[in-house]
Amino acid sequence: MIHKAGKISFLLVCLFLCTACGKQKTVFEAGAEAVETVKMEETEIISKAEKEEYLDSAAETLSNLKVNINTAGTEELMTLPGIGQVRAAAIIEYREREGEFEKIEDIMNVKGIGTGIFSKINSLICVK
Repeated sequence: MIHKAGKISFLLVCLFLCTACGKQKTVFEAGAEAVETVKMEETEIISKAEKEEYLDSAAETLSNLKVNINTAGTEELMTLPGIGQVRAAAIIEYREREGEFEKIEDIMNVKGIGTGIFSKINSLICVK
């Protein structure tokens, strides 16, 4: 029997690996379903409160996996789809010139980042 924490860790690793291919929502939904079926012991299913606690913890971890566009350096920005060295440098230059991004949509003010790229990265970025 796999322990609850082990299953959740496995699902988070899968989610992290799938962020580049845009499958994170599917993996998270599958993870949520899997957590619902985790058993504490062979005959005892975890309570609803425990499931919610684990899902909240997983959601918080997922939030921490997002790239903070206000603090990320070149290397971290380049992990985003469609963001290479030139666009990463443009993001950093814009941030230094204009100040922190107030909302993720503000990244579209950076030259070279339009709605197409934004649609690929919006679920992967944050402004904390």
